[in-house]
Amino acid sequence: MMDLNMTYQQCHNLNIPESCFFTLSESDLLTSGIKKGISDALIKHGIGILTIPDGDKQGRYLSEVVNLIGKAHAHSHQQGALWHIRSGGEHGQETLARSHSLDEFALHTDCSYEEEIPDFIGLQVVQHDSEGGGSNLFIKVQDLIPYLSSESLSILQRKTYRFIVPEEFRKDKEFIDAPIIDDEYNIRYRHDIIDLKYAPPSQINAINELEQLTYSPQINKKLSITKNNILLLNNKRFLHARTKIIDTDRHIIRVRFFLTAHARG
Repeated sequence: MMDLNMTYQQCHNLNIPESCFFTLSESDLLTSGIKKGISDALIKHGIGILTIPDGDKQGRYLSEVVNLIGKAHAHSHQQGALWHIRSGGEHGQETLARSHSLDEFALHTDCSYEEEIPDFIGLQVVQHDSEGGGSNLFIKVQDLIPYLSSESLSILQRKTYRFIVPEEFRKDKEFIDAPIIDDEYNIRYRHDIIDLKYAPPSQINAINELEQLTYSPQINKKLSITKNNILLLNNKRFLHARTKIIDTDRHIIRVRFFLTAHARG
């Protein structure tokens, strides 16, 4: 397989409707219009891009936006809802989570190891990679499905795979068994935590076909999010990835959340 950076160089930009872009000020967070606009964009298109004032290094804007439209999801018993993604973690010394490393992170969905996957993820860029690393790639599930053979799609929907819960996110289970794609074409996937030790050849072939597609420039899309941007993304309808990080000062704050029934209207 080619590396993600090669895929990134060959793929096109992610097309995002104008209705998904928002510029926030201090007072905007209190308005019902902003809340409805963001909620509508997430429900219809699965994505929102917010520009926020400079200076927020603790994720206050991200927290307030999520509290307006949803319910945050705790990362683990030890970690709260906000997760600082940077070399060494929030305090510069944590090394457990893969997101704290400098390596590329192949296409995946967050919390694929949990029975109830959060609807959305939010990423606030405190400092982007000034050296050109840490670039983002995305695949819409609706673009992926037509490229899968009917046999593989059926297996990915009807058969269960074992997802090992990473130690840093472990709560009460070491693994779950679940299909990769459900009947509504929501997806859960992260290559490095899927245990294929006892999987039959048909299931291995199906996931191999899926994984080959995740490197295809034809269905991958790229998006640049820079300092003082917040990305809100449907975690069940998009696979997302990042290329290798070059600038060790890169700093992202992440939250995962469920969209509330009130926000859905």
